[in-house]
Amino acid sequence: MHVIKPVIIAGCVSAFVHAAHGQSTGGVISPVVNEGYNAVQYRVGFDPDSDDLAQRIHVDTAFNDDFMGRIVVQGATPGDGDAEFSFVQAELFWDLSETGARFHNGVRFDARIRDAGQPATLNVNFMNQFNFAPGWHARAVLLTAVDVGDDGRDGVLLQTRSRINRRLADGIQIGAEMFSVYGSTEDFRNFDDQSHQIGPHVQVPITGDWGLFASALFGITDGSDDTNLKLWITRTF
Repeated sequence: MHVIKPVIIAGCVSAFVHAAHGQSTGGVISPVVNEGYNAVQYRVGFDPDSDDLAQRIHVDTAFNDDFMGRIVVQGATPGDGDAEFSFVQAELFWDLSETGARFHNGVRFDARIRDAGQPATLNVNFMNQFNFAPGWHARAVLLTAVDVGDDGRDGVLLQTRSRINRRLADGIQIGAEMFSVYGSTEDFRNFDDQSHQIGPHVQVPITGDWGLFASALFGITDGSDDTNLKLWITRTF
């Protein structure tokens, strides 16, 4: 299986209270699992319009070159309130790609427990990456989720994320991402009521074990937040 040791795990703020609104900590997920990869990551997301702030910790462990586990804990500080717990989530990555392939694909299974009064969520996410030129790759991700418990939303919740990325000298990477939230299969929204955001990102290695990721997303429909700012710091072991 092809192994690419990443400096930083992609992703930043998944909306912890509303699936389509608020600061985002989710990322354009890589399908590649790296044998021997272990990391801790801190993420922060900020919505300058509402002053909402989200903070998140990831702990990653690759079991082999096919499977990786992750534990996520997130909290939030609303612009008009105090810090509060948002969710805890367990994730299992399954890399389906072969060694040396230009096209990689994988599946991630998630189980999320949220704060009191909100249903749990089960997710199946489909990840794809195409290395189409030296130093270039593109990703496309389909995210599906089902609420479990009282007051859960009906249907399957649908999102897509995409990314194009260019690796420069000294390991620096730049590119653009797009995040889209469509609603559920029981309540599919009109395009302008959906959330569609696009923006740039930069990924910078600080040392051999430390890395930094920063990005911004800007809404292009009425149903989108205007701006989401994201910053992640990763320590690999």
